[in-house]
Amino acid sequence: MMDTNKPYNMESADRILLVAAMPKEAQELLPLFSEPPKKEVSPLGFEGWKGTTHKGQSLLLLTTGIGKVSAAVATAEAIRLFSPTLILNVGVSGTLSLSVERGDIVVANWVCYHDVYCGAEIPYGQVQGYPLRYPIATPLIEKFKGSEVAFLLGGVACGDRFLSSPSEFSFIKSNFPEALALDMESAAVAQTAYIHRLPLMVIRLISDTPDRADGYAQYCQFWREKAFRTERFAAIHQLINAI
Repeated sequence: MMDTNKPYNMESADRILLVAAMPKEAQELLPLFSEPPKKEVSPLGFEGWKGTTHKGQSLLLLTTGIGKVSAAVATAEAIRLFSPTLILNVGVSGTLSLSVERGDIVVANWVCYHDVYCGAEIPYGQVQGYPLRYPIATPLIEKFKGSEVAFLLGGVACGDRFLSSPSEFSFIKSNFPEALALDMESAAVAQTAYIHRLPLMVIRLISDTPDRADGYAQYCQFWREKAFRTERFAAIHQLINAI
């Protein structure tokens, strides 16, 4: 296995694979194309849009579906077909951190699973034989800082659950107190990128704070708030355009 304490070398960002779980997330990312992209369907049935960024980079925007398995399978197929030099995983998520609010943008400095257990000898969250925390393309963080977009830097924890109970909140907080965002795909995308030795960045827009309110109601309200949602995704566009 690779040295998990060292970030990947990012020599080029001329072919970007942008991974989103849901079509409604992808719709918010279409302005990243310099002109209307070509819609494509992969041999396995995953939808995507292909074109160029405003800087002339080749861009494939992929929708994977929700959850870790779909995210990993779709990302692996796209790597094989598109040969990206950089993978970006972007979408909405919840948070359990009291320092994070709805509408905040979280840029990952590590990604892990919060629902993996391989036995007492392996740290909770670690798939045996792989790192507990997957590496991130840290050079992008400096580029993001130059964009003048406000963001929070921290961990992203991933699992196949939409969290709803206080016991779940407490358990994840106790194991990953530094996690700022919780989602259902990022670690699967990160593990796939790790296997293919490709640099990765994860960006999350916070849609709900489930331990402080009804998380699902907040999440549904987020998708009804078009002006707020569009403004926050526009800030993410600025970050990505800085690459």
